Amino acid sequence: MRGTYTRLLEVMIALTALVGLLDAIAGEQADLALVFAIALALSLVLVARSAVGRREVAVRRDLAKWLADRAATEDDTAGAIADRALSAYRAGLVGDPPTTPGSGTPDG
Repeated sequence: MRGTYTRLLEVMIALTALVGLLDAIAGEQADLALVFAIALALSLVLVARSAVGRREVAVRRDLAKWLADRAATEDDTAGAIADRALSAYRAGLVGDPPTTPGSGTPDG
């Protein structure tokens, strides 16, 4: 649900920036049009990034705490730790050696 709300908010920001841009162009205010054009471009980048990015996965509260604690002690991101953990779990299910997503190499 949170991902849907975030995407909706990003689209609404883009639409608001578009309306502001059109109004600034109609009022012949070049500086304001530039500000709205930049805001529109940035919001469209956010919308595109969320559309092609990873799907969100709900994580239990205790696992989220474990990821945060592990990330703090290993000086790594929680996402990277989650990727490695899921890769190792999948390898145990399928019988393949665990790989780091994107690298194609076994975890060390």
